[in-house]
Amino acid sequence: MLKNTVILVYVCLEFTLSQECSHTSPCTPLKGGLAFKNPSQIHTWVQNLHVRIDVDVHDVTVDWLTVKRRLFNGEFTAPTIWIRAGERIIVTLANNLKEPNPPKPEANKFGFPNTTNLHTHGLHISSQSPRDNPTIVVEPGQQYDYIYHVHPDQQAGTFWYHPHYHGSVFFQVLSGLKGALIVEDNPFLLLPSLEAVSCPLNCEHDLQMVFSLFQYSSQDSGDFSKAQRDIGDYEGFRLNTALDNSDQTLEEWLEDPANNIRYMLVNGLLNPVLQIHPGQMKRFRLINAGEYNTLAIEVVNTIPGEPSCSVKEIAIDSIYLDVPREPRLGRTYLPPGGRADWLVVCNEVGTYEMRSTFYDEDKASMGETHYFTGPIMTIKVSGFPRNSDFPHILPPKPSFLQDLRDVPSE
Repeated sequence: MLKNTVILVYVCLEFTLSQECSHTSPCTPLKGGLAFKNPSQIHTWVQNLHVRIDVDVHDVTVDWLTVKRRLFNGEFTAPTIWIRAGERIIVTLANNLKEPNPPKPEANKFGFPNTTNLHTHGLHISSQSPRDNPTIVVEPGQQYDYIYHVHPDQQAGTFWYHPHYHGSVFFQVLSGLKGALIVEDNPFLLLPSLEAVSCPLNCEHDLQMVFSLFQYSSQDSGDFSKAQRDIGDYEGFRLNTALDNSDQTLEEWLEDPANNIRYMLVNGLLNPVLQIHPGQMKRFRLINAGEYNTLAIEVVNTIPGEPSCSVKEIAIDSIYLDVPREPRLGRTYLPPGGRADWLVVCNEVGTYEMRSTFYDEDKASMGETHYFTGPIMTIKVSGFPRNSDFPHILPPKPSFLQDLRDVPSE
């Protein structure tokens, strides 16, 4: 009898371990761990200062879950676009989305899920058409040529681009229409230690990290399937598959707070793994495109009490600081749309975690602000050691970005 019981338990365990998750047999948590990679790169001077961006619906897969999302050029996250101060750039936005395109039932409500446009978030540029005018309308099947005259004094830095059509902007950004926009540094204005981790000469160390909320759980606003219902999205893009041995649909299962389908992706990847050498410096360009969740980002050793990596902030919202500094309170706060540039050196072999961490004392001052707490990325440090030094000074700022606290009172 005991032998038969042991065999039965073994068979059940084997079945459980071999069972594959799917749209009809979902399971949690979702698994990540793929290698970190930058988004694809578009350098405007290579493209003869003319860039084409296509908007359409594509499959996005996270672990076993495949969903329909609106994307730029079919990529989640969209390509990083590199520009230079003084350039005249044409960006053709082609809206390949289709009908139906249900209108807003009333003002300040969701509507027009397939009407779009383009906004260069943070860039100092004209708002007159055909430039960065958020009232431009690109209907399904249409395209529009944006013409950007980048000012010669434009500060180099980390920006991002996304739609800004009133009624669908939240839904479309949540869906995946977002990408990094970077004004390239002039290498002659950088100290060698910063130039060594920055494009255009050392792009392999210049890492863009676009954070995107991937949430279906209804425990907090940000549930993508709810946004689909609110805006009247096409039923064929919904997750109404019936589950095996259940009266739930996949969408209902994903929305169940008990399953906790709420993650912060990096360049469309769940908890990617970045491999670096001990002592090697990298530049992290952090962009919170997570719609409405504030982040408090830190890097910690996965072994409690052990030392972590050295992190220096060098820019906030595309503006260089005067000198590198450690993040205040040990974390960099990024509100929705916020950006920060880090220099990171991990001197010891080991495994580290980038995460967003909030404490009770933080929440007392945040009011109704939404926030994300949890792991974001893994950093594995191994191999031959390298030597890196942080720069002692950062590039100068143009006159219109000088610190007003230094302006004489008269």
